Amino acid sequence: MGGDVTVPGCAVEPLVPFGVLVRPTGGPRPVPSPAELRELVLRDRVVVCRGFTPEPTQHALAAYAAGWGSLLQWDFGTVFEVVEHEAPKNYLFASGSVPYHWDGAFAERVPWLQVFQQGRRTTWPRFPVAP
Repeated sequence: MGGDVTVPGCAVEPLVPFGVLVRPTGGPRPVPSPAELRELVLRDRVVVCRGFTPEPTQHALAAYAAGWGSLLQWDFGTVFEVVEHEAPKNYLFASGSVPYHWDGAFAERVPWLQVFQQGRRTTWPRFPVAP
């Protein structure tokens, strides 16, 4: 785990009990491309990219995610933005915790990958099939 796969301009560190952490080594920069991260994702399954410049819009995040494969279309589009609502209709928009669940249970096709971007808000696109 970790050391034998490199990402240009990044440090790759093992996470316990599984996965890897990828950080830029030379200051802020965009998240590495899917081509740069693919081997880590396939091998380690959980890849946390920390310290990178976030994608500025949902459209930009969807464009980045499309580099991983075709995106799953939902009634809200390809990117779901979690934002706290004053009067939430369900727990996804409340300030409390969200129960553990698998989003693939609600999809027409099971996603092979989920990409999360967290900042003031958490957003993620969904992928229907493995490459």
